[in-house]
Amino acid sequence: MLTSSTGFTLAKDAFPPSGDQPEAIEQLVRGVRKGGRQTLLGVTGSGKTEIYLQAIGRVLEKQTIVIEGEMIKAVGANLPTPAGAV
Repeated sequence: MLTSSTGFTLAKDAFPPSGDQPEAIEQLVRGVRKGGRQTLLGVTGSGKTEIYLQAIGRVLEKQTIVIEGEMIKAVGANLPTPAGAV
């Protein structure tokens, strides 16, 4: 666990890949490194986002912050609408 001075705690590696996830991560990484486009299919709640995050971290070889669509929608719903926005 990593804790910031503001009290935010990051549970690093709290959910290690399991089942078919390690192989999916490896296939995504290999495909991206070959320059190909990659798509990961799966049902809601199957861990696709975590697989993508793991693959991105390996390809970039550094810590990465990714904000996915559902998170943006959730945060955006609580933000005021800018003047003139439709």
